[in-house]
Amino acid sequence: MSPYCASRFQTIRRHTHEVRVGSVGVGGTHPVRIQSMTTSDTQDIAATVQQSIALAEVGCEIVRITAPNVAAARCLRDIRAQLAAAGYVLVVATNQPDVGRGDQAQSVVEAMHARLRELVPALTHIEVCYAPGQGVAHAEDYRRKPAPGMITDAASNLGLDLARSWMVGDRWRDLDCGQRAGLRTVFIDFGYDEALRAAPDFTVKDFTAAAAVILRSTPLPESKSLPAPNPET
Repeated sequence: MSPYCASRFQTIRRHTHEVRVGSVGVGGTHPVRIQSMTTSDTQDIAATVQQSIALAEVGCEIVRITAPNVAAARCLRDIRAQLAAAGYVLVVATNQPDVGRGDQAQSVVEAMHARLRELVPALTHIEVCYAPGQGVAHAEDYRRKPAPGMITDAASNLGLDLARSWMVGDRWRDLDCGQRAGLRTVFIDFGYDEALRAAPDFTVKDFTAAAAVILRSTPLPESKSLPAPNPET
């Protein structure tokens, strides 16, 4: 029987794969990274910059947030500078079943995502699931929203803390996916004729309001708090 660990008396680092968060390498032979997040309202640019500088001065190497929603790309572009200043990690999680069903070429979806990256340079990563759904078994079914696989895969690959992360979406699948992954959820209500299956933590009308909810719901350093959001229900 092989031992549970090589030694009970000295620290031996386990081998891990290297991933990169921006320009910062994580895992592999890199040292343990100091991570934190900014909590200022990104609409207050001065406060966000000051907090980012303060985190850097005490040795923070990564600041982050997950805010996925491809449908809100235009709004993401509008607030990109504020979110980037806050050090948030932006991850899109999108189902593309038409590719799995043979109704859409994968190259078309990849071109769409390339354009999205051009419009939103702050976007860190895009998780895509091509499982066809409709009862057709597929190896990526665990990733197809509302299953949480895309979120957990992104968290593993990017070193994200799901307990501090959020899912922003405009469909019931987005909210269910976020809740199953242990994320807090923000629902952007565009008035679709589609019933939700799980109650979101917050409901807003646009992506800018969603970003404000996320930032205001995160405690500030030194136990200071931003004013509590007034979610629409």
